[in-house]
Amino acid sequence: MKISTLTATVITAIGIIFTADTVEAQTPFEIEGPITRIQGQRNLYVMGVHIRVPNGTPISSPSATGLSLKDDLKGDPLPGRPQKGFLKGTAIVIGTIDDVTGVLTADDVFTEPAENVLVGTVSDVTGGVISVNGLPTVALQDVRIPFAGYMNNFGTPAPVELITVGTPVGVEGYYSTSDKALYMFLMEVEGVFDPNVPAVGITRAQGRTDQGKLEVRGGVTGITGPQTLELRDAANPNGPVIDTLTVAEDPAIPGTAEFRFRPEGVVIPEEVLVTNTTTPSTATFPVVIQ
Repeated sequence: MKISTLTATVITAIGIIFTADTVEAQTPFEIEGPITRIQGQRNLYVMGVHIRVPNGTPISSPSATGLSLKDDLKGDPLPGRPQKGFLKGTAIVIGTIDDVTGVLTADDVFTEPAENVLVGTVSDVTGGVISVNGLPTVALQDVRIPFAGYMNNFGTPAPVELITVGTPVGVEGYYSTSDKALYMFLMEVEGVFDPNVPAVGITRAQGRTDQGKLEVRGGVTGITGPQTLELRDAANPNGPVIDTLTVAEDPAIPGTAEFRFRPEGVVIPEEVLVTNTTTPSTATFPVVIQ
């Protein structure tokens, strides 16, 4: 669940748009709740509140971007759900209120059928179905909220054939009452990786443009000994190095190491690239601007 500082924002941040003939005041808003109705391509109702969604407004799910109201959010039922699209699911919408007309206009829409999380251990792997705490899981194949893959806590791939009973996992998705299963878009598997395939994973990237501070966290797997890593702007992969560090192999989990870049006084990129120059492998990740 997203918690905003909306109250303070409403009190202190009123945007004024000046035109040649008018002065229009706009107040920020944020709404989180069930999708109660979708009308056409531009009208979304959350908890019955009408929100205009202009053409080009970013609409995303936990694992997909570029969605549309009519074709995706009100399209065919998602697997295991009787409702059309994301109806009766949750939407988080941020935007502005026209203080003259009272019309709410979205700047960004995030949606998911439900916010169901399962944390525990693998209890069964019969027939290719992974059950967690006794509940079967199903990898989503729908392009509107696709399964992002089996990943480990280092941010690198976890081969499904290495996932066994007793493995600690965390699963995110939505529960189907008809199928008695959790349809998942992500499964994080603790400590499972391919020791023969070097990989870089990024689990977090955030920056402050006002202070020039950048933080990038993740891990490397399938390695031996110390590793030298370089951080760059993903838009310029052959450009200047933002930061460099060397990490030691973790004796507690051989073949792995965790890293944390924290450069200051830098230009914050939209996406970062981390390169392991010792055991060649790379990863990219979008930066969350704070």
